[in-house]
Amino acid sequence: MDRLIVMKRSITYMAIAIWLAFAASISAQSPMAVNYQGVAIGSDGIAITDTDVNLRISINENGSDGQIVYQESHVTVTNGIGHYMIEIGRGNLLQGAFSNIIWGENGYWIHVEIDLNNSGTYESLARVEFLSVPYANYALTAETGISGPRGAQGPDGATGPIGQASPIGPSCPGGQAGETGDTGPAGRQGLQGPKGPDGYPILVARSDVPTNIAEGRFYMDDGTNRSDGTIGMRFYNGSAWIDL
Repeated sequence: MDRLIVMKRSITYMAIAIWLAFAASISAQSPMAVNYQGVAIGSDGIAITDTDVNLRISINENGSDGQIVYQESHVTVTNGIGHYMIEIGRGNLLQGAFSNIIWGENGYWIHVEIDLNNSGTYESLARVEFLSVPYANYALTAETGISGPRGAQGPDGATGPIGQASPIGPSCPGGQAGETGDTGPAGRQGLQGPKGPDGYPILVARSDVPTNIAEGRFYMDDGTNRSDGTIGMRFYNGSAWIDL
């Protein structure tokens, strides 16, 4: 069963990287950023709660071990269930410029490292590929594309009503029939159908509930067992699974 979990032998923790909020944020007053959420969990399966964590974020180009084009650090704190959230692009700058990344040209990976002891030594926590481009960021650097092909001609409108017949002329031997009435106007073109929904990044999830459970465990559910029927995290509090 697939789990989006990364464990290091040399340290006593692991993490679940949750890409639930992966969207660029741009305004006239604030810089570009990408929201990133995670849950810090010890190797014993128990969440690391209410703890200061030092994170180092690197963005690699063309592969998980590719050239680092951007790097920053964050100091954050986990909550009562080990959850933390940062905004990539707004941390303490170490290398490069977030605004200079050309999202539309190459593939990019995010490398998350952690320092729990504030010693300056970071341990690799997760390497995750960007499966979708931060489109708002890409729009700032992308060139205007060529015009798309002309769409197919829409269907013909419904046939208009038959015109009113001309009055019959006075009876007379060999009288001519009246002229055929004018053709009615063509019906208007039908409405265009609604736009289909946008795609979203692929998440690694499971439909079965883990059987080897202990208090503080997490897993990503594909919506089969969640009360709202959507993909999301579930947390075991010692007596029942809780939807996050």
